[in-house]
Amino acid sequence: MKNKNLQEILSVISTESGISFEGKEVQDYDYRRTYVIRDSTLTLGTGYKIYIHFLNARIHVSIEFESVSRNILGASFERLSGNYNNILEFTRLNNFIRDFDLTINNSIYKDDSWLEFSKNSISDLRFSIYSGLVDLENEFETLNKAFNFITPFLFLVFPYQEVKTGEIEGKVQEITSNKYERSKKNRSICLAFYGYDCQGCGINLEHKYGSIASRFIHVHHITPVSVSGEHVVDPIKDLIPLCPNCHSIVHLESPPVEITKLHQITGYEK
Repeated sequence: MKNKNLQEILSVISTESGISFEGKEVQDYDYRRTYVIRDSTLTLGTGYKIYIHFLNARIHVSIEFESVSRNILGASFERLSGNYNNILEFTRLNNFIRDFDLTINNSIYKDDSWLEFSKNSISDLRFSIYSGLVDLENEFETLNKAFNFITPFLFLVFPYQEVKTGEIEGKVQEITSNKYERSKKNRSICLAFYGYDCQGCGINLEHKYGSIASRFIHVHHITPVSVSGEHVVDPIKDLIPLCPNCHSIVHLESPPVEITKLHQITGYEK
């Protein structure tokens, strides 16, 4: 049952994010249970591993680079430096996380004094995330909450694409009619920051409709990609989660209704 929970959540997260996660339980006598997860498309040894350790009433997530991934450490360190404020904001807003720290060159940092390092001086980089109290009996939900932080964190740190914060969106594909590309990575980062509550009216669709609506929300481009064209998106400044009703309403006008005006319409106060 435990491995079934892991495979189910990895299937959901892989579909949403585009990262082909694979994972298994490993023997670890220091914890009640330990899962190890990696991106199956990366050559073994050149990527990262995610360790999810189950304690008595909490979990500890450790993200570590594999043995021969030194060639990407510098790029990852640069991305970490550039996105560090966003990462701190994620940890502040995510009530699942109790504590977060970095290990750089075998020293633990809980402040930003590590920013004095240069990318060429980095020989080791690890991330530790500690949860608050969790219901370990509901393992699927616990893993779900963990990946709500893990996936966008990987996009912000691991060099999947050499952009500072977001991916390029808006490239025109010639099909029957124009189709504008949108990024799963940008969506994941946006939702990690804002969560799954509609930022127009405050509704949480899972709370209203139950598990069938779990993780369901639209992500609205404040400036439509049909107008902005191909560009690098900032997932926090340029995107915002909206329920289907609010998303439809803002697009009743062109350009779309501004979010501040939408709040006046719905009466929602953040």
